[in-house]
Amino acid sequence: MNRNHRLIILGLFAAFGWGVPSIFSSYLFGQLTDSAAKATVLAALIALFGVFFTAIFSEISAYYKDRGLGMQKKWELIFPMLRDYYNPWIQSAKYLSDYLGEIKDSHSFSAEQAARALFYLTLFFSQRLQFSLRAGGRPILAEDKDQDSVLEAYREVEKALDWKGPQTPNEVSFLQNLYIQKNKPKKPYLSFQFVKDAETKPRLRRIRDEFQAWLNKERADAASIALNEFQTRFKNGINKLYSGWAS
Repeated sequence: MNRNHRLIILGLFAAFGWGVPSIFSSYLFGQLTDSAAKATVLAALIALFGVFFTAIFSEISAYYKDRGLGMQKKWELIFPMLRDYYNPWIQSAKYLSDYLGEIKDSHSFSAEQAARALFYLTLFFSQRLQFSLRAGGRPILAEDKDQDSVLEAYREVEKALDWKGPQTPNEVSFLQNLYIQKNKPKKPYLSFQFVKDAETKPRLRRIRDEFQAWLNKERADAASIALNEFQTRFKNGINKLYSGWAS
């Protein structure tokens, strides 16, 4: 029997235990002439109500205490995931989406624009890699279908940013490794450094040039839409998770 059922049963017993004697109290008091006897009956009724009230109050207090502890444990579990993996991954998707939206109407994409877009792409995939290595890569959300929806949206982003066919995963791995090696807690790897490196590091320069040749308005649009959908699904999944805790 769960706590809600116990509260209902206790409430019914309290109503019955207090209501029935109250209905007949006038009759009982009318039959008694001794003041001491009347006081004893009244004290018994008050004591009976006190027993039921104490039981109900204890159940309610225990319910909210357990609920608070449950919320705290859930928060302790999920907050590090939100702070270290979910939010950085969502935010990196926003950076890339916003930048592609900013440059998509350019008549042609310069080497610097391509390098900066490639930096945000590198950041996005690096956040994904770190989440996979350190926390399994599968978001913890309210339901399995929410988790599957986020991962499906991620796969659509991969398709929208596939600039070199079967070789794209190899190039992405190189970019991820570069970012993780260069990015330090007290010395983050920033976009201007990446743009400079794209001029001096041969493989990175080749990747930038190939990405620049691939990028056009339609592809920038498609990638931006996929990234926005990824953000929306992830945020909705997190909000649903919060709502489930509150119910």
